[in-house]
Order: sequence, then C-alpha cells, then structure tokens
Amino acid sequence: MANNTEESADKAANVPSAAKAQARGAKSKAKKRGKAKKGKKTKVAGAQFQPWTFPKVTLEEAIELAQAIEEKNAGNPILAEHLAPMLSFRKAADWRFTDILSSANQYGITEGTGSTATVSLTEIGRDIVAPSSPLQRQAALIKALESVELFRKVSDFYASKPIPEDEYFGNTLTRDFGVPRERVPTFISVFQTNLGYLKAFTSDSKGRPVVTITKRDSVAAPAVVESSQTQPPSEGEGVREFLDTCFILMPFGSWFDRYFKEIYVPATKEAGFEPLRADGLFSAGAGHQ
Repeated sequence: MANNTEESADKAANVPSAAKAQARGAKSKAKKRGKAKKGKKTKVAGAQFQPWTFPKVTLEEAIELAQAIEEKNAGNPILAEHLAPMLSFRKAADWRFTDILSSANQYGITEGTGSTATVSLTEIGRDIVAPSSPLQRQAALIKALESVELFRKVSDFYASKPIPEDEYFGNTLTRDFGVPRERVPTFISVFQTNLGYLKAFTSDSKGRPVVTITKRDSVAAPAVVESSQTQPPSEGEGVREFLDTCFILMPFGSWFDRYFKEIYVPATKEAGFEPLRADGLFSAGAGHQ
C-alpha cells in the first residue's frame, strides 16, 4: 500500500511539469505558424504594391493637367499644391490627383510627381498644348502614347491586326507582357481609350478594332514638321488635328454641367476643337484669345 501511495504521489508531482512542457510546445508551434503567416502576408503585400508600368488614366485626362499649366500658369513650372485646385482637387495629396500627375509623367508630357513636387511641362507637353501647327501636335500625341513602353510594345504586337475580345486580349497581356491579372481591365480601358482619342482605330469586317498607329518612323522631328506644315497629313495616319479652342457660353449648375460634359464636349471634340467654358478659365485671357 505504501509503494502504491508513493507512486501516485510521484505521478501527481509530474503532472504540472508535463503540462508546462506541453504548453511550451504549443507556444513554440504557434510562434512558427505566426511567422509563416506573417511571411505570406508580406509576399502578398509586395505583389499588390508593385509599381505600375503603365498610366492609370487616359492620355486625354493627363493632357487636361498640362492644359491647366499652360492656360492658368502661362506654361511655367508650378507647385503641385497650387496645381491641384486648378483641376478641382482640394489637396495635392488626393490620390486621384496624384494618379493623374503620375500618369502625365509616364506619358512624358510633364516632369515632377508627388504632392510636394514642382510640376513643369516637357517639350512633348508644350507641343501638345501650345503647338505651332496641327502636325506638330499630331507628332507630340503619338510620342506621348509611345513614351509608355508597354503601350508601344502592345501596339507593335497588334500592328495592323484586330485586337481580340477582352478575355483573349487579357490573357495575352498577362502571359506575353507581364501585366498582373488584376490590372488587366485598367490596361484595356486606358489603352483602347487612348487609341480612340488619337483616332487610331479602324475596324475589320467583323467590327473588331485594328491598331493602325505604329508609324514611329513617319513621326518627324519638330523642325521637319514645321517645314512641311503646308502638306496635309496622310489619310492613313488618322490622328487628331484640332488646334483651336471653342469657347462655350452657357449657364452653370448641376443640370447644365451634365449637359456640357455629355453633349457639348463630345460634339465639340468630334468637330475638331477643344471645348472651353468660363469656369475652366483661371482668367479671361484664354477665352479672348
């Protein structure tokens, strides 16, 4: 009986030690699992924050920023904090403004990015917003599109060929050009909108768009463009020619603003002009000109 009592006492004494050892083992496993999860999260975050290799906004939207610099600051360099309100943003740190600013840099029409930057027009930007001839602007528009390496490569890949449906186009972008799957819809939207803006589309017999703007060799330097400005652009080039501004005099307000954006702006651009309303002016000078 005495031996049994001693054995029971020994077992009881060992129970806390065994429990502690088990607890230590559980904590060790939990730490390992935590480290593993943390590592996985880091990898996912890294994938999500890869730098964008193409602009998030269209060329037309980026040009609006360059036009604001030209029309409201006489084309001179300007602080981002002063430029943002000209585009109806309250702060330069607004992500929508920084996206436009970053895109304008990628198109090569401005220099300086970030909410604290000094933003200035490049030669391409000046040739777009203040050209000396329609042909000079045409050349600058093409250069702006092709300043984005990825746009240039995709244009070359589909040169004179129909662009397939979005599903197959997206697969090609991911497989052959390394565009992350989650960014494919943005690429397709911006790329095709840009080509439409430059009137670079023709259609095949099935109505599918065909890339026709792959004429880097035919884009002359500014001096050459100026010397041949009396010659009309070739029919196949099909790039926008507008140079003049159409000043639209109309009331302001929610209904009128919508009517201006949805009716007047598309019709004016289709006619070959840049639409301008009084609330788009920093001063009356641009309208008088």
